[in-house]
Amino acid sequence: MSLDIWFEAPPCPTCKHSGERTTGHNITHNVEPMWRTAGAPLTGKDEGETGACLLPDLRAAIEAMLTEPERFRKMNSPNGWGTYEGCLRFLFRVAWEAADHPTWVMRASR
Repeated sequence: MSLDIWFEAPPCPTCKHSGERTTGHNITHNVEPMWRTAGAPLTGKDEGETGACLLPDLRAAIEAMLTEPERFRKMNSPNGWGTYEGCLRFLFRVAWEAADHPTWVMRASR
């Protein structure tokens, strides 16, 4: 299983249509314990939040992972599908999209 994250533009005030979205970013669910422990808001109640709302928590999660890499490397998937480095790259990509699209809404697909 994997998780796809992307951001969607808010609907047009006139026609209510929204089709614009960022490129999706994908990660294996095997690293979910890492992003949850770090405090990254990727699934659940945070879906539908704007990039601006999510960015502080994403930055804090990245900081936690950078500060304590060995703590998070212990959570690497035993089967090799999901590593600290991959999770950190994913969080950086999602944070970049959130910063670049502060009014857009995060969406997720599992």
